[in-house]
Amino acid sequence: MDGELVVRFDALRASRRVDVRDGAEALNVPEARLFEAHTDPDRVRLSNDWNTLLQALPGLGTLRFHTDARPGIHRVDAQIEQVRVGPGSAVLRGDSIDLRLLLTRWNTAWAVMHDRDGFAELGIHIHDPHGDPVLRIVQTLRTDRRAMQRLVAQLRAPRQDAPLPLRAPPALPSPMAVAPDLRRVMLDAWPHLRGVRDFSRLIRRHRLRRPDAYALVAPTYAQPIAFSKVRSLLEQAVRAELPLALAVGNRACIQAHRGIIDHISHPGGWLTIRDPSVFVHLDPRTLDSVWVVRRPGPGGTHLHVELIGPGGDLVGSIRSLRTEDQSEDWRWRRAVTTAVRAVVG
Repeated sequence: MDGELVVRFDALRASRRVDVRDGAEALNVPEARLFEAHTDPDRVRLSNDWNTLLQALPGLGTLRFHTDARPGIHRVDAQIEQVRVGPGSAVLRGDSIDLRLLLTRWNTAWAVMHDRDGFAELGIHIHDPHGDPVLRIVQTLRTDRRAMQRLVAQLRAPRQDAPLPLRAPPALPSPMAVAPDLRRVMLDAWPHLRGVRDFSRLIRRHRLRRPDAYALVAPTYAQPIAFSKVRSLLEQAVRAELPLALAVGNRACIQAHRGIIDHISHPGGWLTIRDPSVFVHLDPRTLDSVWVVRRPGPGGTHLHVELIGPGGDLVGSIRSLRTEDQSEDWRWRRAVTTAVRAVVG
């Protein structure tokens, strides 16, 4: 146990109300180091048996899923109904949630008992190889608490004091030098893309970051917009009761809420999105750019709004709620088109 880190964190909590996430940022340490330092009966190290953990979720009732990303957090209360686990990835679907998980980037997990306003709240915290938070799975008043406690007991790691395997995060990638003829190559390939996998293969083949690819096909297939336009789009969606798929994520977890959102606000420069089961808090200062992207698909061209973070990573997206082979709601297309025209004008 790192006694010095424990003292520093306890002193920070004594001076102001701070949770582990904010404490790790204030102390400039990976969040997982704080979990490792504070070994007590209310904090249990779990084994990396991700399949057992995920397959148990449908039997636990309604859970609260927190996905941490650079621009903020995405919190959804949902019941998991479907679990599909592959060799290195998994997909979870529920009544109002869609989780896409890259398990090869999951590293450690802890179960922690919190005292939240007199309610003993059990949560499972998952971190990546750099010690940064990936996903938190927390019980609610509609969770089968005994089943969750049994799951934690089943997953308890034999060695609670095992060394924490962490490595330093990689440096953020710089924009690549773009070949003179690559713009034509991208423009020719774009109409033939059939989904995200085709796009991912295309940018990997040419060693491009996501925003570099969008800049090459702009303005035909992509258009940069100001973050203020995102707020305007969402306010229109609230007024029109327009169902959306709203995703926020990190390199190991993408969490999407599906449905109508009820309220948009902007306290202190942040953007907050709410409905009875979802809470999204975004800090635009952590974003590098926002793009409207025209993606071809079986149901025609679809409009996505994508939030790009440091290094060119996708950290959030907004689109009309639909299946891959459905056409978009005309109200969404009109709202997005209006935002783009306002930028061009």
